[in-house]
Amino acid sequence: MNVSVSVFVTSYNQKGFLVEAVDSVLAQTRMPDEIVIADDCSQDGSQELIRTYADEYPNLIKPVFQNRNIGIPRNKNAAYRATTGDYVTYLDGDDLFRPKKIEVDLDTLEANPEADVACGNIAYIDSEGRKVGIWCEDEGNVPTGNVANEVLARDFPKGSLFRNEMVRRDKVEALGFYDTDLPLYEDWELRIRMSRQARLAYSHEVTSAYRKNPQGISRSHAGRHLDACARIYNKHRGKIESLSPSDRQYVNQRVRLWIGQFAWSAFRNAIGQRDLVSAWAYLLDAMKFAPQSADLRALVQLFLPAFAVKSIRFLLGNQQK
Repeated sequence: MNVSVSVFVTSYNQKGFLVEAVDSVLAQTRMPDEIVIADDCSQDGSQELIRTYADEYPNLIKPVFQNRNIGIPRNKNAAYRATTGDYVTYLDGDDLFRPKKIEVDLDTLEANPEADVACGNIAYIDSEGRKVGIWCEDEGNVPTGNVANEVLARDFPKGSLFRNEMVRRDKVEALGFYDTDLPLYEDWELRIRMSRQARLAYSHEVTSAYRKNPQGISRSHAGRHLDACARIYNKHRGKIESLSPSDRQYVNQRVRLWIGQFAWSAFRNAIGQRDLVSAWAYLLDAMKFAPQSADLRALVQLFLPAFAVKSIRFLLGNQQK
């Protein structure tokens, strides 16, 4: 395809991983036409590293530096707005591209001219870069074409959406980029809007690697996940309600159960800390989204006084010795 391609990399205090991320973009069999690296006011020397790359590749690498920490969605939007390519793909500062990532995406788009978005398979790696899993085992498990309902329902392998997709830049610009009100899952929310207007093509070849970083934001408190996902659900509830009865049931069954798991997890955490005010709030959300997943043990602990909970834990601990 005779098109220009931009890659943006977002960074925040990931200097050690950032070298691997940028080098993986520089090692592409089909080089991008530009690489934007947007750093969210890192304090670990990342900005100095980015300047070194920009000095070495002045006609390729464009740095974008935030003078204060503005958060993931705003930093991503700054990176997106700095790109100029016909197509854009992206990389978090602790993840990697495989060498043929851009080449495969372009071939996928060329083979599927009706598509505006291309994605590939994903390897999961640990903090040392060792492969620990793969996103899709069976090529037939990834829906393609019009995937608006599947994106709403998160009906993709392992309940996880595609990542590092290549998309027409004008499509994302017309949508207004990422929702800056979201602390998490801004990528899911953008894909919900994008999938209503763009068709998806998929290559089963592994084209990127997602690092399972124990310090990553995905490991944050379940209450944060719940808050972000509930906001997204409420934002798009009108769209869900406008679906046919069968599609509405399909989306609601999957996405409400998925959000409910965060509510039950946050509820259990609050019970464990005897934070009863938070526990009641999380319980209301848990029963709203996924009453079928009720955690009876945690519910019992909610209604027992603290000394009784400690006694039960003591007795259970003795029985297991």
